[in-house]
Amino acid sequence: MRALCRPRRAIHRTVVLALFLCAAASAAAESAAPRPSARYNALAKVIDRNVGHAHMTRGVNACTILALRDQVTDEDIEVLAQLLESKDSVHRLASGYVLSVMGPAAVKALQARGARLGASGMAEIIADSENTQQTLVAYRANHGCERSTTRPPTR
Repeated sequence: MRALCRPRRAIHRTVVLALFLCAAASAAAESAAPRPSARYNALAKVIDRNVGHAHMTRGVNACTILALRDQVTDEDIEVLAQLLESKDSVHRLASGYVLSVMGPAAVKALQARGARLGASGMAEIIADSENTQQTLVAYRANHGCERSTTRPPTR
């Protein structure tokens, strides 16, 4: 009877050791990953608060882009470029559209990050940036998307 229990104990120890090693490796990977800055989180919150909903899905609309554009300056170009790597597609699109209308330095950052990520949609956003700018101006004039009065915390 004891001879049968020994292999089970060995298997049990091996399984427990494997689970422990997996948990330790996962914890090490999480602690090694850089945490987003407070500014990153604040801009992500601006996007989330101004996102459009249709047919039970989230999406970017003109108010999302305008709200984010009102909150950023040229100092936030790197933070917006980091948002292009977000897991959330709404964050990626909103930051891409805002970068495309912010000027040459922002477009350069968008092109560099888009090329590094291999994102094909970024090229379309850049190509359509002039039309996007005109659309946003007209939308604000006709629909009255109010400007955000609260600024997210600075760095």
